[in-house]
Amino acid sequence: MVIRMGAGEVGPSVSQLVKDVRSMMEPDTASRLKERRGNKLKDYTVMTGPLGVTHLLLFSKSSTGNTNLRIALTPRGPTLHFRVESYSLCKDVTKAQKHPRVSSKSHMSPPLLVMNNFMTSQSEEDTSSKKIPKHLESLTTTVFQSLFPPISPQATPLSSIRRIMLLNRELPSASNGIDQDSYVLNLRHYAITTKRLDISKRIRRLDPREQRRKDKKDRTVPNLGKLNDVAEYLLDPSAAGYTSASETELDTDAEVEVMESTTRKVLNKKELQRMKAGEKKSKTIPSPNVEKER
Repeated sequence: MVIRMGAGEVGPSVSQLVKDVRSMMEPDTASRLKERRGNKLKDYTVMTGPLGVTHLLLFSKSSTGNTNLRIALTPRGPTLHFRVESYSLCKDVTKAQKHPRVSSKSHMSPPLLVMNNFMTSQSEEDTSSKKIPKHLESLTTTVFQSLFPPISPQATPLSSIRRIMLLNRELPSASNGIDQDSYVLNLRHYAITTKRLDISKRIRRLDPREQRRKDKKDRTVPNLGKLNDVAEYLLDPSAAGYTSASETELDTDAEVEVMESTTRKVLNKKELQRMKAGEKKSKTIPSPNVEKER
């Protein structure tokens, strides 16, 4: 359960961050939870047992303006305390992307958890003056692993894995400015997309499931009505506009002459009737060089 402590006191940015984290933790979380300013931590811990809540992610803001995150295991702990150094909201990431991916089906199953550098290797322990105990690294690994249900490679279908949650521990070094006693985690959330690469582009265009997400014309199936066989479309190098400019030759039969555009005055109904009446009069008036027959 992702909770915003202090309700309106944390500000709109942290409130939006809480909504984004709830979306990331779906479907095993209360996405529409509404906190009140008077709610205390005890009010939430009392309801964890009847509701079957195992973890509490508590976001708060200190008097100095720092955003804090506490991950608590219910009902007896432990609790991990983190300070949020920086974050990016989902709406900002979506605006920066050229083709943002938004799908409601991707949140029907929990994300795949991938953790990196959580445990320090033996060689790194010998070369560096380590100040973080081994049991703290193991405890942090266990807490994050218990956030999501375990995945069985034999029983879990691949179609259910649509998202990935990446946790990378930034190791202390002189280049990044991280102290030896700091435990810095970098969290990223990705959507997984799959594309078949064993078939050609033209065959993928015939399959509606493999159509590219471009404009509406590119998503439609190509028109094969003028062809006698589908093999002509697949084998013809100039079909569907795939021929490069260097491979084509100028064809005079295919040239189209573009006439110069002229402006015309738009007539209303009365002017149009007058013009038609003038044309009729010009047809009835005889020419002066022609004599009438008597």
